Amino acid sequence: MNLLLTGAFLVALLAVLYAPGYLAIRSFGAKGALGLAIAPSISALMLTLTGVILHAVGIPWNHLTVLALLASLTAIVFGLSRILLPFKPLQALSSAAHPFAYWGTRVTTGIVAILFLAMPIWLGTFSMIPQHSDSIFHLNGVWVLGHYHDGYPFGGLSPLYGVAVKDISYPLVWHQWISTVLPQSQILLATNVALVSLRLIWLHGMVVLGSVLFPNRRRAQAAIPLLVLILPTVPIGLTNVLSRWPNALMLCLLPGLIAMATFLSHFPGLFTTGQRIATKTLIVLSFAGAFFTHYSAAVCLLFLLIPSILQYCYHTVQKWRSQQLELTQKISFVTAWVLFGLWTALIFNQAWTFLKYAQIKTSTWNLWFPKLLSLLRMYQRNDGLWWQTIPLNLIILLLIVGIVDVLLSKRRDYLLPSFLFFGLLCYASLVPMGILTTFTGWWYSDPIRMMGVLSLAGIPLSALGADRIYQFIERYWLKLLGSNENAADTKKTKTKSLIAKYSLLAIAITLLTTGSWNLRATLESSLYSTILDPSLQQISPGEEAFQKRIAKQIPPGELVLGEAANGSALLASLHNTDVALKQQNYSKHDYVGRYLRKHFSEIATDPRVCMYLRKYHIKYFYYDPQDKFAEISMRERSPGLYNVPTGLPGFTLIDHVGKIQLWKIDYCDTHFLDYPPAPLAR
Repeated sequence: MNLLLTGAFLVALLAVLYAPGYLAIRSFGAKGALGLAIAPSISALMLTLTGVILHAVGIPWNHLTVLALLASLTAIVFGLSRILLPFKPLQALSSAAHPFAYWGTRVTTGIVAILFLAMPIWLGTFSMIPQHSDSIFHLNGVWVLGHYHDGYPFGGLSPLYGVAVKDISYPLVWHQWISTVLPQSQILLATNVALVSLRLIWLHGMVVLGSVLFPNRRRAQAAIPLLVLILPTVPIGLTNVLSRWPNALMLCLLPGLIAMATFLSHFPGLFTTGQRIATKTLIVLSFAGAFFTHYSAAVCLLFLLIPSILQYCYHTVQKWRSQQLELTQKISFVTAWVLFGLWTALIFNQAWTFLKYAQIKTSTWNLWFPKLLSLLRMYQRNDGLWWQTIPLNLIILLLIVGIVDVLLSKRRDYLLPSFLFFGLLCYASLVPMGILTTFTGWWYSDPIRMMGVLSLAGIPLSALGADRIYQFIERYWLKLLGSNENAADTKKTKTKSLIAKYSLLAIAITLLTTGSWNLRATLESSLYSTILDPSLQQISPGEEAFQKRIAKQIPPGELVLGEAANGSALLASLHNTDVALKQQNYSKHDYVGRYLRKHFSEIATDPRVCMYLRKYHIKYFYYDPQDKFAEISMRERSPGLYNVPTGLPGFTLIDHVGKIQLWKIDYCDTHFLDYPPAPLAR
C-alpha cells in the first residue's frame, strides 16, 4: 500500500467536498465553524450542477473539466457577491461558538480522528476489494462516469444498468465526488479512502452540532467524539455492513444542516430580516445538496424533525393571529406549505405503493425487550464479542441520563421530541406497529438505516448524559479525596480536582477506545472478508491475478459477458475493461442483459443471441462455475450463462485459472448474419 498516494487521495477528496462550498458561502460572510460544517452540502449541490452543465453543453465529464467548472462556479459566486450584495448577509453565522475552543474537545476529537485513520492502515483495507453486491454497484458507478464521460444525474449512470438502458435517474454525488479526483486505474484505492473520509466528515459535523446545541456544556461537547467512536451506525454500519455508500454520505451532511437551523432558531436576535432570508436560503440550498446526494434526505429530515416542525407551525400561526409576523415570514410560511402539499399530492400514490412494498412484513413482538435495548443503544446488530460491545451498551445508560437531563433543564430544542418520535418509528421496524411500520418502508424497514438518522438526536442526548455522570463522579471523587469546599487551602482543592478530572478522562478514553477499536475492526473487515460466509466472495486473489492478465488481451470497445456476481463485473472498476453486466442488482429495463442471461447457452439455435452480441460488441464470455452468492442461485437466475457449448467452432479459450475461464466468441461472425431480416420494400 502506498501511504503517500493514500494520503494524497484523502486530502484531495476532503478538499473537493469542503473547498468549493466553503469558498462560495464565505464570499457572503459565512465564516467559521458553521460555514465549514455546511460546506460539504453546498459542494454536493455544486457537483450536481456541474454534471448538469457539462451534459447540457456537451463537454465530457472528467476530473479536469469538473475541477475547472467547480473553480469557475466558485469564482462566479464570489463575483456576484461583490456586485449584487456588498454587505455580508451570512455574517451572523460567524458568531457561532468555536467547536474546538475547549481543550477537552480538541483532545477527544484528535484521538478519535487518529483512530479512524489508523484502523484501515492496521488492517490493510485500503488496498482490499469490497465483496458486497452493492459495493460492486458503486465501484462500477464511478467507473461508468469516467469511461462514458457523463456525470448527468438523470442519465449518466444508465450504462451501469445495461448496455441498452437509457435515462436512469440515480443520485450521483458519491460517484461524482470520487471520479473528480482520480484516474480510472485508482478507483479501488480512492473508494476505500472515501469510505474512511466519511468518518472524519461525520466526526466534524457532530462536533459542530454539539457546540451549537450546548455551547455552555463543554464536557458534553468533549464527549461527542467519543460517542461517535463508540456508536458504529454512522458511517461504518452503513458503509461496511450494508454498503449503502451514498446514503452514508448524505447522513454525514445532515449534522451541519441541523446545526445551522438550530443556530438560527436559538439566536434569532442576531439576524436582521435580510440575514434571516439569506440564512434560510442557504439552509434550502444545503438541503438540496443533501437531497441530490441521496433522495432519502427528504424523509430523514421530515420524520426526524416532525415534532419541531409542528411546534414551529403552531408558534407561527399564533404570531400570525396576534399580528406579530412580518410579510416575508408570512409569504415563506405559506409557500412552504403550498409546495409541501403539491409535492405530497404528486407522489402520494406512487409513494404509498412503494411503502407497502418496501415495509417489513415478517416482524413479530418476540424478544420485544432486547429489541428495545438495541434501539436505545442505536445499533441493532450483535456484532463482535460480548466484551467488545460493553462501550456500545454503555450508551443505553448515557442516553437515559441524557433524557433525564433534558427534562430537568427544560430544554426546548429538537433533541428529546425527535428522539422519542423517531425512536418509536425505528422500533416499528423491529415489531409490527401498523401505520408506523408502513412508514419504515422509506428505509426498507432497515433498523441500521433508521438508527443512523436517530443518532442525530441520540448522540447529543448521550453526550448530555455523559456530562451529568461526569459531574456526579467528580463531585463524589473529590469527597473521597477529602477536599473541603470551605477549606482555606484552595490550591490543594484545585490540585485534587485536576487529578480527578484527568484521571477520569484518561480511564474513560482508554476503556472506551479499547472496546470500540475491536468492534470497529470486526465491522471494518466485514466489507472485505468472507471468512464467515464464503458464498459472499466475489473475487479471490488468484482470480484477481487472472483478471489482470486477461484485461491486457481484451481490446478497448469489446465487452465481456459474465454473471455479475461471479467476479466478472469487477473487470470494469479494477481493470478498466467494459462488461455487459456491470452489477448484479439486475434492472427490469435491461432487456438485452436479461435475454442473454436466459438464452446465451442457446447461441447455436437462437439467432437473437448473436444479434445482441454483434450489436453491443460483446466478444468474450467469462465462465465461473460458482453457483451461489449469499442466498441467490446464480444458475437459476442466469441459466443461459451455464452449460454454454464452448466446444463449438467459434469459441477460443484465452486464459483460465482453476475452473474460471475466458472465452473469445467468434461464433457469431459466421452465423445468423442475415438476422434480423431486412424489412420488406414497399
